[in-house]
Amino acid sequence: MLTGDSRGHAPAEHAPAIWTVMADVVHVLRLRGDNAAADRVHETLANAGLKCEWTVVSSPDDFTAALCRDVRLILADNSARGFTACQALRLATEHRPEVPFICLADDLEEQDIVDRLKEGAADCVSMQRLDRLPAAVHRALREGDERSLRRSADAMRVFLENLLSASPSMVFRFDPETHALTYVSPNIGWLLGYAPDEAVGAADFWDRVLHPEDRVRLFARLAEAIGNLVAQIDQECRYRGKDGRDRWFYTLLRIEYDLEARPVAVFGYALDIADRKAAEEQVRQARAFSDSIIEHLPAIVFVKDARTLRYVRFNNAAEEMLGLDRDEVLGKTEAELFPA
Repeated sequence: MLTGDSRGHAPAEHAPAIWTVMADVVHVLRLRGDNAAADRVHETLANAGLKCEWTVVSSPDDFTAALCRDVRLILADNSARGFTACQALRLATEHRPEVPFICLADDLEEQDIVDRLKEGAADCVSMQRLDRLPAAVHRALREGDERSLRRSADAMRVFLENLLSASPSMVFRFDPETHALTYVSPNIGWLLGYAPDEAVGAADFWDRVLHPEDRVRLFARLAEAIGNLVAQIDQECRYRGKDGRDRWFYTLLRIEYDLEARPVAVFGYALDIADRKAAEEQVRQARAFSDSIIEHLPAIVFVKDARTLRYVRFNNAAEEMLGLDRDEVLGKTEAELFPA
């Protein structure tokens, strides 16, 4: 690759479409225009203390390829021929909208400036007022960095929303005084059947969703926790879906306090434990069934702890045949119950 001098001039008649002048800090993509104008631009920025790495292009393909690099600023001279500043602006807006684009021109009508700004340009600077360029560049770079941060934050937010959407854990935030929701994760839709906008701000949301017994208990515990500056409480609660069915959720509430120990928000996490509760119910029913059989057998059935040989179970038939109440027997050994 052939490189130009520090002013961006090509060293040969058939110079390549792209060349780069290495300097420092800011990578600037420039649409090639008049060389004399380019000299003035580079000199103005250098005198203002801006060190730039320049990539100069003159075709749509080269411009698009350069956009894939770590570009922080685009300067387009309106005097460029063939591939114009307007075409470059459209490509930049399509491929790298977060990179600030500054138009340079000798004579732009006010309507032209308005049109460029509407199309996505960060600024338009007249070649007759190049003293404005350094300030415009600083402002555009600052705004470009802010846009990049916002895009990163938005991408992270979308990632987290998608992650939560597929999770069996519902996340929410509510006001510690009114209990009105200020946020709920989108998976409330498939967990409870509500859209987020049906829940956020709804005064009766908890009345509709939480089982009355669990609601009273949970918010009583929350009030007690706030009174004692406790940071976290948890409870298993029944949540009623929009279809009228109850599901069990493990609910964790974390209280955020300000510097004066006043509660400012309550963050909640509700994990669907319906399957676990169903399994526990199956175990309970199986145990109740086996207990019923053991209690109605016409034969003595007892169970002892293998280590201490103390009675841990004693059925009805054992009580009747031995004349002992099970409360007298449980926890004792034979030596404590019967003579030698």
